[in-house]
Amino acid sequence: SIDEIRKLHYKQEGREEGREEEREQSRLKDVERVIKLLNKKFKNVDETVIEKVKLLDSDSLNSVIEDIFDIETIEDLKRYGI
Repeated sequence: SIDEIRKLHYKQEGREEGREEEREQSRLKDVERVIKLLNKKFKNVDETVIEKVKLLDSDSLNSVIEDIFDIETIEDLKRYGI
């Protein structure tokens, strides 16, 4: 019936929204992690750098986390879009 189709549609829509929300929560945790790592490595990181970190996607954030030992200067962050 049409009601069953609607229920399935809204159920699927709810799952997609839930997944999207989970991805954003994960991204925000990565943002926090990158900011902590950068502050630990470079001490007081400039606010403009922090604002750029907040705009990065998950892939870029994970690249910074993976490469943190290879990043030697704040200038090196440019290759990650920071």
